[in-house]
Amino acid sequence: MGKIRKKVPNDIKRSLLVEAGYRCSIPHCNETSALDFHHIDGNPSNNRVENIIVVCTNHHRACTIGRIDRMACKHIKSMLKPKPIGQTAEPLSAQQLKRILRSELTTKKITRVDKLKRCVFPSIFKRHYLFKHLRTPFHASHEQYLALCVLGELRYKGSTKIILDFVKKIKNPSLKKLSKESWPFYRATVEALTKIGTHEAILWLAEELQKSNQDPIVCILLFIALANSKKSEKYAGFKILEQKKVGKGDTTCKKTIFQLSGHKYEIKVLDV
Repeated sequence: MGKIRKKVPNDIKRSLLVEAGYRCSIPHCNETSALDFHHIDGNPSNNRVENIIVVCTNHHRACTIGRIDRMACKHIKSMLKPKPIGQTAEPLSAQQLKRILRSELTTKKITRVDKLKRCVFPSIFKRHYLFKHLRTPFHASHEQYLALCVLGELRYKGSTKIILDFVKKIKNPSLKKLSKESWPFYRATVEALTKIGTHEAILWLAEELQKSNQDPIVCILLFIALANSKKSEKYAGFKILEQKKVGKGDTTCKKTIFQLSGHKYEIKVLDV
């Protein structure tokens, strides 16, 4: 006797399509027109949301014949759920966020090029003088900080690799958080790479955000950098999917769900 098939209710279909972003759930498949609802456990009457995955016609056939097995389907399904990023014991309040943005994340405009030229470099336009300071070991010098700022303003794509090599000297792998001494240099590095906007620079920003769960301030810095970059969607698949308020009363939060490198993440900020 064949298995009894029950029609998937429209409200469940809608939830599944929203979860998958109205496209095939299989990574790197961007099919949006011919979409099916595959039952992971093979039971067409089990219409629970956690048992159904949205796939295109070709991948539905692969799932049905077992070329994409049940374990793979479950793993792909779990990847569709937003992952919390930068979580702390309590969400950051609006005042804390404003303070961080004002004191730490504000881009400092370079208005006195002649002053930089006089105190740092024989010629501000000869890039090898800028690179020389970044190739030396990190010692939190004024010259290294200004070199990062100037390279960001110049937007010279050839400086991406040198800046990425320099940031490795800033971060201490044994520490979860950046030291007070290294934080301004890390921020200047993020700002410079955002302005330069090469493929390699945007990918580094995306990778840093995906592995920066332990420090919410770094998460916010990298999130703002990707949100302000015109190339982030093209090179890293960054896209803000949803912004809404959650909770009640004093615990109301503003939640932002965004997509990055095929995965979904969320950031919460306490609304006070």
